[in-house]
Amino acid sequence: MLLDRDRRLLDECENSREDIELLKAEIQQMQKTEVKTFHETLAAYEAEVSRLRGGEEKARELRRRLEDIESSRVYRLLGSYRSIRIGLTRLVNRVRRG
Repeated sequence: MLLDRDRRLLDECENSREDIELLKAEIQQMQKTEVKTFHETLAAYEAEVSRLRGGEEKARELRRRLEDIESSRVYRLLGSYRSIRIGLTRLVNRVRRG
């Protein structure tokens, strides 16, 4: 077998040369498919990373809002009211049961 200037295989047997050309074309198609699959997988990975980073930012914002609420004067004043109310509810429930 020999290669010509266009990198085509030459052989004494024409059928073998055609088979080799078909195999080369099939290999090239497989390589293109692998590259396409790699790019699609990479894009999906990058999209997932972006989505997760957005979720992290949202969680940080919710934590900040919760901290703001818990550190507010109204929340602290109502804390006493909430604990008294919870205690009264438990007491009422015990009286109803027994």
